[in-house]
Amino acid sequence: MDFLLIIGIIGALSAWIGILSGILLSFVINKQSNKFREAADEFIAGMMISIVFFDLLPASVKIGNIYITSLGIGLRLLLTLSIENKLKLDKPKFSKINNDRSLKSAIYMAMAIALHHLPMGFALGSLYLADPNKGVHLALVIILHGIPEGFILGSLFNESNMGILTNIFLSIFTAVPTGLAD
Repeated sequence: MDFLLIIGIIGALSAWIGILSGILLSFVINKQSNKFREAADEFIAGMMISIVFFDLLPASVKIGNIYITSLGIGLRLLLTLSIENKLKLDKPKFSKINNDRSLKSAIYMAMAIALHHLPMGFALGSLYLADPNKGVHLALVIILHGIPEGFILGSLFNESNMGILTNIFLSIFTAVPTGLAD
């Protein structure tokens, strides 16, 4: 089998295992009390926000500058608004869905995670080609990184009354870009 294909499979499986683990964890925790689930959601959301503001943005400013970082944030905002206008997700037409806002948030989250997995795939493929041991290490980090993403995604789809099979399909959808980018 082609070496690049193997790297792509490793990347997609790494992302999928992490996302799926988080989704399954959200189903287990969803059966617990609402306060426990909400506390877990808030903790994970706080972790993600703190990573962005205290790690990623300062690193972006250091590598580039404040203007390029601001341009990137602005372009991402325009992309989000454009997607929202194109998809018209204000009132989804799913008969089983009780919580439209949760579904809208979950769909945006799934798309964001899928887009986010593209650069992860590039990083994994490059690192694996340069040093296979470090590539395997990064694959394990990607699995751990995917657990909170999957948890939040699963929680949002749980609130929308989406079943486990839909969540598994979406976990595959979000993981595929990692494998393609390798």
